Amino acid sequence: MRFPKFFSSKKGITPIISVILLLMMTIAIAGLAYTFLQRMQGTIQTSSENTSLELLGGLNVQLKVEGFVANCSSSTDKANITIYVRNAGTEQAEKLQLFVDDALQSGMANDTLSAGTVTSYSGGVLNDVSCSEWVNKTKEVRISSKETSAEKLIKFTCTYSSYLC
Repeated sequence: MRFPKFFSSKKGITPIISVILLLMMTIAIAGLAYTFLQRMQGTIQTSSENTSLELLGGLNVQLKVEGFVANCSSSTDKANITIYVRNAGTEQAEKLQLFVDDALQSGMANDTLSAGTVTSYSGGVLNDVSCSEWVNKTKEVRISSKETSAEKLIKFTCTYSSYLC
């Protein structure tokens, strides 16, 4: 059986189809790469925005340990300590905690501290402390919030009348 001449011809549309298929595959791969890169860029952008906001929030709260007052009793070896803390920032500090030599202190006056205000901490273990444990000793006082923290080394002195504990 003989086929017509156009079936036996080696020439055909195969080169055209192969070029079209290659173009379609190239466009599909480029589309997939574009989609992948867009999603990756979106994830990175969101992550960096969240980190930036977190860091900037810490800059807007500036805690400072301002000082202390130690009141001593002349009849006993006990002192009551009051520590003063300031928020010198522009935003409110939240979830404040006071540490003395890395020990969390109770008796916090405020859980939050407004911008530009000073507060005092006393009570708990800061009341009726032994003068021999605190006076003329250097203690690390640290105030921390969810945004930032500040610390200061303080040498506590205790005076009453004209006597030093």
